[in-house]
Amino acid sequence: TGQAETLILLDQNKTPIHPAISWLDMRSRKECDKLYSELCYHITGQLKLIPTWTITKMLWINCNKSDLQSV
Repeated sequence: TGQAETLILLDQNKTPIHPAISWLDMRSRKECDKLYSELCYHITGQLKLIPTWTITKMLWINCNKSDLQSV
């Protein structure tokens, strides 16, 4: 088995700084819904943004974990 889009944040010493966010975690759903637009479809061809993507997890961290933004 694999963990595909699981996100693990590391500091400069490669030490985890936050619990892993599993590939199937959907906590970024709100950010995906807010960010998606027709322009997004026009640029990417994607019908929607998917909460399981690593980039949407990073967006969730940016919006919800201010203590990790400077790392």
